[in-house]
Amino acid sequence: HHLALSGGTGSTNYRASIGYMDDEQVVGQAGTQTVMANINLTQKLFEDVLKIDFGMFGSVQKERQLFGEQKLFYSAACFNPTFSSSRNASGGYDGFAAASQLANPNAWLQNEVKPENTHLSVNLNLDFKILPELHLKLFTAYTLRLGETSMNLPTEDGGTAYYQKDKQHDILANLFLT
Repeated sequence: HHLALSGGTGSTNYRASIGYMDDEQVVGQAGTQTVMANINLTQKLFEDVLKIDFGMFGSVQKERQLFGEQKLFYSAACFNPTFSSSRNASGGYDGFAAASQLANPNAWLQNEVKPENTHLSVNLNLDFKILPELHLKLFTAYTLRLGETSMNLPTEDGGTAYYQKDKQHDILANLFLT
């Protein structure tokens, strides 16, 4: 889904948009959800002596990924069909313990990796006309990325859980005469 608006006058223009995507995968609960928004604004001042361009983009993406896809498909193809596909009385899945890479396919579906990423990017461009053929330009940009990943792997080594957060900032500034 996507919605965009735009408009303006002789000295001001704008465009704003927002979008949403939901991509479901075929196997298990795997998939990706993404929300994004963007706004751009241009303003001309003092009889076009100063031009200001401003832009901002943001997105949030949440995923649920399968872990060990090869093991899942191998197990689905080779697993003994006489074992129950439901959990047993102890909450686990029945299987043959001596087969290290072969487990109940439903148990493999319990393994999950959930990355979540947030991005924000802001930019500002100033164009100051000193003379008709001489401009002083300033461009600045800031980018922020926040990442978060959680893993729950109940079938790996008796169960494994993992969580990681990271953050990244980038700043850019450029001043020049043209």
